[in-house]
Amino acid sequence: MSTLRTRRPQWDQLCQGIDLIEEAPEKSSQIQWDVVRHTAITPAVAVKTSKEVGVEADAVVPFCLLRTWQIDKKAGTAILASQSVRHGEAGKVSGQVRPSGWFIDKMDDDDNIQLTYIAEHDLVLLRDICLGMSDEMIAEMIAGIVVNWFSRLSAMEHDIE
Repeated sequence: MSTLRTRRPQWDQLCQGIDLIEEAPEKSSQIQWDVVRHTAITPAVAVKTSKEVGVEADAVVPFCLLRTWQIDKKAGTAILASQSVRHGEAGKVSGQVRPSGWFIDKMDDDDNIQLTYIAEHDLVLLRDICLGMSDEMIAEMIAGIVVNWFSRLSAMEHDIE
């Protein structure tokens, strides 16, 4: 769980940084949360196709995300969910992330885990951001990004916490 929450710039090639804005006041609750400013670069293919149709895409896009997570050590599972929110201390943000999440399930006594990612995408918004790209190109771009995440994550050490 900590790899997903705190080491994203190491496994997400588009993530430029994550800055904590606010966090749950008490760590004793089983469900934790925080609000972060997540800065990402726009995928090169989206910038290229936007330029081809005469539009300048933002090279860096800041998001404000609410993240919540729960760890069940007894069951060997964890969940991390996030989505965009407005927060007075986030500064100017131009990106928006629909609900998404990670499910972690410990597979055996050898610390192997099953990792699942699920996300909702707003195709209308993505078409506006990725001007000049077909729906198929947008889907392939997103799939390529996620495949890269899993490739990088598989090379990292993980724990359920």
